[in-house]
Amino acid sequence: MTTAAILPGHGRSTTLPRKIVAPIAGKPLVWWTIRAALESEVIDRVYVSTDDQEVADIALENKCDVLWRTEHFIKQSATIKLDDIVAYHLRTDKIEGDPVVLLQPTSPFRTAKDIKGAMEFYRERMADCVFGAIPQGHFLWVMNATNKGPVAMYRPEARKNRQQLKDWVWENGAIYITRRAIWDKLGQRVIAGDRTFAYMMDKLHSIEIDDQDDLRIANLIAGNGHV
Repeated sequence: MTTAAILPGHGRSTTLPRKIVAPIAGKPLVWWTIRAALESEVIDRVYVSTDDQEVADIALENKCDVLWRTEHFIKQSATIKLDDIVAYHLRTDKIEGDPVVLLQPTSPFRTAKDIKGAMEFYRERMADCVFGAIPQGHFLWVMNATNKGPVAMYRPEARKNRQQLKDWVWENGAIYITRRAIWDKLGQRVIAGDRTFAYMMDKLHSIEIDDQDDLRIANLIAGNGHV
């Protein structure tokens, strides 16, 4: 069975216009993930899901297949779930592949080695799902909608040291590897269960591009030769 990778690459972004083609060290954001996928040696076909001609051209130039999004997904791009888009492509475009690898282009520094390592991790554990992660050493608070009231009930005696959070991980969004049957039956990339595992990654490789500040930081890192 072949292994397929899907890269979601829509051309619209509310936080950073044209983010998907924003330059990092002279290369468009989506190019970094395409390169990592092609060089990983564990992916047979790379598909780019998009609604944008420029993104499609980049995909085709790099020998990837293009999956065009429907008008429904384009109109609902701000609210539609990514899992729904991937499940639609798998079903409608008759993509063959097991497992299915989901690589979000907003993680430009995830490497071919990361993808290959995650795939080996997936196979060794006979997993249902594997997702990229980093240690979670920060404290999370829930704030109300207006940010004017108390954020939460606070119990000082329950506050943990960072060392006590060693079993907590942060899903970094860089890599998802999922058994095809999960997609076909449930239409989602991750499920709860004892066959779902976190694949620990380097913090630098987990950087995610969401806004202009992230883009500046990424260009500084790439410009200094750290990736």
